[in-house]
Amino acid sequence: NINCMYEDEGGVLWFNQERNGIGLYAPDSGTYNLHPYSQKRNVEVNLIARSRFPNTVWIASAFVPTVFRAQRQGMDIRFTDTLLLAHDGAAILSPQSQTSPETSMPFAKTNKAGYG
Repeated sequence: NINCMYEDEGGVLWFNQERNGIGLYAPDSGTYNLHPYSQKRNVEVNLIARSRFPNTVWIASAFVPTVFRAQRQGMDIRFTDTLLLAHDGAAILSPQSQTSPETSMPFAKTNKAGYG
């Protein structure tokens, strides 16, 4: 099931394919690429929103108090920043390179399910 979708400035659709990962679809070329969730986390993306940067979105989950900034490079996704939200209302923005993928990034590090 798809529960949220966003079209970026390049005409590429970003969508959450429930329980599987974030998908990218380029209608002009018919290319589809799935970026699977890491098996270490139960993630349900419920928001994909525009960022002020080109080909970049914010991704939020219903189960973790974290928001991720992701950038599309071709049909691949690169996670650039993690916004950690605390219960006291504080927020910490950290570059993805300084964040442990096993503790904060809900997506698999490699793309093994790409098509096209």
